[in-house]
Amino acid sequence: HNKGEQSYYNNYTKENVYRLKLIDRMGTRMAVENGGLQVNNPTQMIVPTAYEQTVHFEKQQFSDRLGYQIYQKFTQGLPMRYDREDVLFWKSINAPDLNITPFELEYPVNMNTRYFSAKISLFGSSYKEYPFNQPDHHAIIRVNSALINNKWWSKQTECIFENMTQTQNSHLNHGTNYLYIDLPGDTPSAYFEQIFLDYFQLTYWREYKSSKNELKFSKPSNKGFGLYQFEISNFTDENVSLYKIGSSVFSNLTI
Repeated sequence: HNKGEQSYYNNYTKENVYRLKLIDRMGTRMAVENGGLQVNNPTQMIVPTAYEQTVHFEKQQFSDRLGYQIYQKFTQGLPMRYDREDVLFWKSINAPDLNITPFELEYPVNMNTRYFSAKISLFGSSYKEYPFNQPDHHAIIRVNSALINNKWWSKQTECIFENMTQTQNSHLNHGTNYLYIDLPGDTPSAYFEQIFLDYFQLTYWREYKSSKNELKFSKPSNKGFGLYQFEISNFTDENVSLYKIGSSVFSNLTI
């Protein structure tokens, strides 16, 4: 499945096809970059302790064509097409309910002066045509004990929940965390209300640690250009390779 950090499931197939062929010359090679030590004075180096990482959570568990969108177009005499090609969703939630989704994070910095941001996509499934001016979906979202947002919306449309205020990084845990989606059931649909969870993602400050012998890292966004010394930890094997993504592999390293 082609489900990378930025490219999610393909809309039309679960399989990727790659064709290999023999050519009469050397193929493209990754550039080799000298990673040797150039400066010994530690006062001339920036040694960061944390950086921002974005993690995306999405599962394709079922499909729904959101047919009310087609019905609206039909009644308005518009071309009947889907507004959304991706009609695969993670889970269905019926009001009233407090739905809990566990997810894993690695080594968030336990600091009140660093903040995380969240983005959650919900879709309305149920709908009421009357009254027109009254929303028929209401959800309250938290990550662990932190309130993310409280929103009302209508019909089979997407509603994006993002942080109302700065949310301290200290609300996050290394290991298991929880996304809470609360449907109070206080809409005109009452207990007939239904919504879909599509995906959620977090951008948070994390330490230069890994429990997987692999770490994708960068310099902190709050620091400028300069000479950096990155200190990584929790690797269980000293044979570490270092790559600049999309560019080069480092040689002559001191690990």
